[in-house]
Amino acid sequence: MQPHDISKQDLMQNTTDKVRKTYFDRFDEMELEYQLHFASRLSAWNGDQAAKQKLADLEHIVVPSSHDERIKNLEDVRLELAAKDFERDVNNYQARKPFFEKYPDLLLVHNALFRIRHWYCIYGIDEREGLFEVLPKQQVEAMITELSGDKEAVRVLSTYAINVFYLYEKLYADDKDVIDIDKILGLKESYDHSDKKDLQMLIYLYAHCILGETLFYAQPVQKRLGAYLEMLKQIETILERNYDDVNLDNKFEFLVCARICDYQTKLASKIYDEAERSLNDEGFIVDKFNQNSSPAKQTFLMSEHRNVLFIMSHTEPLFNKGD
Repeated sequence: MQPHDISKQDLMQNTTDKVRKTYFDRFDEMELEYQLHFASRLSAWNGDQAAKQKLADLEHIVVPSSHDERIKNLEDVRLELAAKDFERDVNNYQARKPFFEKYPDLLLVHNALFRIRHWYCIYGIDEREGLFEVLPKQQVEAMITELSGDKEAVRVLSTYAINVFYLYEKLYADDKDVIDIDKILGLKESYDHSDKKDLQMLIYLYAHCILGETLFYAQPVQKRLGAYLEMLKQIETILERNYDDVNLDNKFEFLVCARICDYQTKLASKIYDEAERSLNDEGFIVDKFNQNSSPAKQTFLMSEHRNVLFIMSHTEPLFNKGD
């Protein structure tokens, strides 16, 4: 990252502290999914003690007490999806909807894998085999194989496909590669770089490869680093050419991924300058100055993703330090 002068560093630290305080002060206003996202990220990233306490407080809600109850919890993902507000929660939902319909088990597997990952990585409870009580292993792997060969589906689903590939590889594949990283890198040619939504999907595609490689902040990057550095170079070029067409969620996620891969970007100061100007009167950051902001994503709850990434982007992750 490019260094700021001292006064700039102090100003940015004040903003970071303010955002962090806002989300902890209003933590109980968030839905459980967003509470867990916020606390688990800060706990894994920098050992935030308040976040660790929140995770401890949430354990009785997040982790059912018996194996049978945990399996039922995984099965209940179907009911949760039936009630989900996709228009609110899923970026570019209308483009992705046909592929969710083409792969009807994708979101079930996606959400169940994250739940299993949280139990395992946060709370030390191993229910990985529980996935196959919800959906047979052969069916899960057949879907992953079909999806990985479906270029258009991976291109449009972006994070939802990538998350499943990486979570399955890291949790189940015993060091075998589920991911064809060259195929994913090759997808860049299929995106329309003049289209804001396509750029967003491409940035998320690349960023979630890097996050997936860490099992979502559980471990350092151990392989494919060259590919991830290439992805970061490409995201940086996109930002340089289309800065105003990229939202702050994408920009902060880029900075977080740069931290993970020790990639030195010249864009940090510009992004943080925008962040300073985007702090609202309630003490959290909203999208004000780009052309690809979503009105639905500017509330306190729906800004959590953007703001926790902003906080994280200022420090090196603990998992890279070998502590």
